[in-house]
Amino acid sequence: MEFQAQYQLLLYMFLTGAGLAAVFESYRQCHNIYKFHKLLLHLLDFVFWVVAALLVFSILFVKAGGELRFYSLVFLGLGAIFHYYFIRRVTIRVTHTVIRIVTVTVNICKTIIYYLIIKPILLLWYIAKMIWQLILKVWSFLLLMLTTLVGVIGGMLNWTLQRGKKLFKIKK
Repeated sequence: MEFQAQYQLLLYMFLTGAGLAAVFESYRQCHNIYKFHKLLLHLLDFVFWVVAALLVFSILFVKAGGELRFYSLVFLGLGAIFHYYFIRRVTIRVTHTVIRIVTVTVNICKTIIYYLIIKPILLLWYIAKMIWQLILKVWSFLLLMLTTLVGVIGGMLNWTLQRGKKLFKIKK
């Protein structure tokens, strides 16, 4: 392997170490804010380390022909240490800013959905319920009037028939 290719590999490994450390720091900050469930936390840890290993070995495969050398791993670690001591605070600030922006955006979207979709549906439901209650009250009023009318007419008819029997009684 040529010197330029080796230096390029060392630079890539250093940047990969710093980048992976930044991603892991962002992941930790998200966990500190959102408090993931333990099972989800273990699953996300596993996924992170699998993706990190695949990234490192794919870079090694492309840049070094798949040769894993000790100095590659040393520079990977040096990149992580560089991140920890020099750019960790920037990573934390950027992560918190991104989380705030995402949270505000999600809250705005939730508010828009609530007022443009859910509130009108609830209003339509309330109106439909009021109309249904009005229909039931009108229906019960009409039934009450009908039964009252039938009762009055039935009583009058009964009274008339009773009087008519007395009036037209045939004597034997």
